[in-house]
Amino acid sequence: MRTIDVINEIINQSIDYKNIYNDESFYTSFYSINKLIYFAQIEMLNKYNIPLIDDIIIADKTGPFIEKTMILFSKYNFDKITEKQEIELILPPMVKTV
Repeated sequence: MRTIDVINEIINQSIDYKNIYNDESFYTSFYSINKLIYFAQIEMLNKYNIPLIDDIIIADKTGPFIEKTMILFSKYNFDKITEKQEIELILPPMVKTV
């Protein structure tokens, strides 16, 4: 699964839950998303022996994060993401994907 699709789904579901329960604690942040994906990755590998995402998860002093998405979400930092996202990961022309 593409990492960006997982991130969009987490953000959009958190906003849906906020609206259903009228509780702002359901909003998520960039750092929370990275931690959720990290734990989901561990769970997928333990249960099914397949990765949820193919991207590299890096250890940082603030916790795990997915390097490829750092630039996309750095504007949010620790702030809550309150608007639905449909972000596409567009690589610069000089970067080749395999």
